[in-house]
Amino acid sequence: MSRFIVFAILSIGIVLTAAPQRAFSQQRIQIGLVAPTTPKDSPDLFKAFFEEKAILEKALSLFPHQQSWTWVIYPDEATWKAFTHHINIDGDGPTRSYYGQTDQEAHVTYLRGWTLTHPNDDRALPMHVIAHELAYPYLRTRSLRAADDLSVEWVRKYTNEPPRSALSIP
Repeated sequence: MSRFIVFAILSIGIVLTAAPQRAFSQQRIQIGLVAPTTPKDSPDLFKAFFEEKAILEKALSLFPHQQSWTWVIYPDEATWKAFTHHINIDGDGPTRSYYGQTDQEAHVTYLRGWTLTHPNDDRALPMHVIAHELAYPYLRTRSLRAADDLSVEWVRKYTNEPPRSALSIP
């Protein structure tokens, strides 16, 4: 993974305007990008990152989430595949695709950026994917089913999107 550079972990302090029952008073969110190049060499890749970042920021304004967290966006499929290979998961298996990975101990979530701007099916809508990853630390669980159930509830409650499961779970 050393051949990839982390271009910018944009540290932003955000005070969310969400209802008090949904948000903590002060948020410190870091949103970063992993890219194999520089903005000058790949302007389209960095443009995609900022589009994906805007979708993530919108979701963070809607859903409950941890006070301090780092989000890393992999804006293209090549960097996402390298990441999933690095952590020994099959990014696209025969029964499921991976759209995000949350490490609760490290307080970091990795997102497949392409999914945020190019959803590939009804189960991988951006708000569903983000809500699903947010649900793990919110519930303090590793249960795929529990995170999925809560993400469906949040999408129903906080967005205008139809409530669908973020993942297909047999």
